[in-house]
Amino acid sequence: MVHLWPHLREQIDSKKPPEEIYMILQSVTDSRHTAYFSKSEFCGRVNPLNFRIIPTPIPYIRNDYAPVLTGNLTEKGGGTAIEVTLQMHTDTCIFLTIWNVITCFIVLFTILAVFTGNLEEKMFIMVPIAFTIGGQVLPRCCFYGSAKKALKRLKELLC
Repeated sequence: MVHLWPHLREQIDSKKPPEEIYMILQSVTDSRHTAYFSKSEFCGRVNPLNFRIIPTPIPYIRNDYAPVLTGNLTEKGGGTAIEVTLQMHTDTCIFLTIWNVITCFIVLFTILAVFTGNLEEKMFIMVPIAFTIGGQVLPRCCFYGSAKKALKRLKELLC
C-alpha cells in the first residue's frame, strides 16, 4: 500500500496480559471527544481488543500533526502483542492533499508562463516551488517528532 503522508507501524511485545494492558490504557485515556483541559495523557477510545487514541494537547496549543495511534491487542505466549499504527489525522491529510494539489498546479502554470514568455521575472517560479516543498517537508518533520514521542511513552506504559 502506498502512503502519501507519513505513518509508522510498530509491534510492541509486552509481558503483561491483554486485560492489564486494557486497564492501563483506560487509566491514561480520556474518552471525551475533545480533551483540551484533561489531565490524561491521551484522549480517544479504548476497547479490550483495540484502541484509537491521540496524545492530549497542551492547553491552548493545537498540534494538527499529532499522531493518531490505532492498535490491536492479541494474546501471545502469556503476554500481549500490540500492533500500533501511527498516522496523521484524516482532516490534516485532506487539507495537505488539497494544499499540494493547488501548489503543484500553480507551479505548472508558472512554468508554462515562463516558457511561453508571459512571465518576465523567472525567479517568480521559486515561490510556488517553495510552497510545494514546504507542504511536503513540514508535515513530515512535525509528525515524526510527535509520533516518536507518543510511541516512546506508549512503550513505557505497556512494557
